[in-house]
Amino acid sequence: MIAKQKIRLFGMALVIAAVGVALQGCGRQEGSIVIPLNMNSDAQALVESGNAKIESGDFDAAIADFNEALKLSPEYAPAFYNRAQAHVGKKDYDIAFEDALKAAQLDPENAQYFLQCGIISYYRQDTVMILLFLKKAEELDPSLEEANRAFLQWAYPGGIHIINN
Repeated sequence: MIAKQKIRLFGMALVIAAVGVALQGCGRQEGSIVIPLNMNSDAQALVESGNAKIESGDFDAAIADFNEALKLSPEYAPAFYNRAQAHVGKKDYDIAFEDALKAAQLDPENAQYFLQCGIISYYRQDTVMILLFLKKAEELDPSLEEANRAFLQWAYPGGIHIINN
């Protein structure tokens, strides 16, 4: 029994370490703010257009807008974040997760990006990643604690059993 717990804890430590490595930012750091590189107003306009297309349910057209925005500003986190939303709409959860994670890498101070990673992890049925990302979102924005708790109660009405140290 103790050996299983140690293996489980070691596995969780590896996941945490992998998330830490994956989240090393790619943007230019100024204090605690990461400035997206190569961002321009045309990219912002394309993201706004893509968001309108998501609202109308045209996910493919939205993705096309986000792709164009990323051609103009390859490290523009909001384009990755919103493209992830469009992929969620299409139920392409693995692709959505990649985009959400990229947004979090580019802007590691944005709690919404980590929250999105956690919610997409639910659709991917990855309980460990849900908890890791929701915890990170709460660390960045403590006001998310209640919303995260409500989400977990909805997603797992029977509860999630975690080994606490």
